Amino acid sequence: MEQKKYAEIIDKGECLSTINVPPAVNILNWSNLENIKFFAGRNEWEKSNFYPSNGLVGEIEGVLYNTLWGFDVYILKIQNKFYVPMSPKGIKFITKEQMLEKQPKNLITGMDERQAKINSDYDSFMRPFSFGKPQYKDLFKQDLVKNFDNRSNGFTKQLFIRDIEQDAIMYSCDICLEFDNKSGGLLSDDWVKHIASEVCDSIEELIKEFEINNRRTVLTQVLEMMNNKSSTRKIVDRYYYGGM
Repeated sequence: MEQKKYAEIIDKGECLSTINVPPAVNILNWSNLENIKFFAGRNEWEKSNFYPSNGLVGEIEGVLYNTLWGFDVYILKIQNKFYVPMSPKGIKFITKEQMLEKQPKNLITGMDERQAKINSDYDSFMRPFSFGKPQYKDLFKQDLVKNFDNRSNGFTKQLFIRDIEQDAIMYSCDICLEFDNKSGGLLSDDWVKHIASEVCDSIEELIKEFEINNRRTVLTQVLEMMNNKSSTRKIVDRYYYGGM
């Protein structure tokens, strides 16, 4: 009998919340998990105002072995009720004892504002009849101010335009990768451009020295980096978590 495994969510952005609906559901082999397929996505979670958050723990109910995306998908069972598909980067394995210790602290909540906006507009981008694209400028601005605050040590250290450009590129790629992950790798170039443009719009309102040539640099770099997503994921992770 296979030994049970347990895990903790450490990056909710690695949740594959639409993996149980087309197009992703059609390219994965659910044969061993057919009984929970319907429940393993936000279309079911929304009925209970649930969305995965960091720190939630549970048992690994099963694994979707997936060669197409280059990683397997772990289905984490939370509170014996919610089935959460996660990429390996979004979880860490823990012991049964650790799971039992942390389980009473599981906090069941809905989406935060940023995640709700991304998921809502992911639906729009998947519809071919959707006209126009949503605005993220105000939401992005909140994140960017925090990023600039961190990088300038509470605005006590000068940030140069090249630093601002770099942060715009990394942040744009991070958001694009999140969209791409949720769409099963279907994020198009026009959406990459739109997201990067919204980031630049936010920065222009914050920093008057950020000009059209800086915007052009950001758009060019983001488009180029999104052509190699696995490498870009590593670069973005190093930038935010590796002291780059």
